Amino acid sequence: MKSVIAEFEQGSEWDSRLLLFGVLIVIGAFISTYETDIWEGTDSLLFPLLVIGASLVALDILLRLMRPKLQVTLFEAREDLLKVRPIKNIQFSGWVANDPIKIEISEISNVKAYDFYNVANKAGMQWVCLELKNKQVIEFHFNNPGLLTEIIEFVKTALPTVELIVDPKFKT
Repeated sequence: MKSVIAEFEQGSEWDSRLLLFGVLIVIGAFISTYETDIWEGTDSLLFPLLVIGASLVALDILLRLMRPKLQVTLFEAREDLLKVRPIKNIQFSGWVANDPIKIEISEISNVKAYDFYNVANKAGMQWVCLELKNKQVIEFHFNNPGLLTEIIEFVKTALPTVELIVDPKFKT
């Protein structure tokens, strides 16, 4: 096994902003009808602002439904280089992939793999951390025990010289 490929719900940096502006415009539409010391209340802005705000919220939902899955190669080993593609989960959106990082395998101090998922309350995550010899870390947080098993197997086969620290509770 020379690579680990994963599939996630694709997100966008703009999802949360689009949703926020849509909701703010809807709230602003209702606020525009109230008279205050600052402005005079009017019903003429209510309908246009409601349409704009609701359209932004509907557009956000539609874009999320139509967006394809994010299929990304998390780890790829080539000779003495490891290509790592960090991912992150954006609140109110989904997953986005960052630019790939190329690391010499000899520069990796260890790889830690832990399962912090609690079956009782259905909360937690799986966690993988690459510690480099220069004290930098690359972390992955996800909810997929099968992916954690696949990463552990990848490290065992493709990176045999790297120390692997696995959560004692996790059964591979």
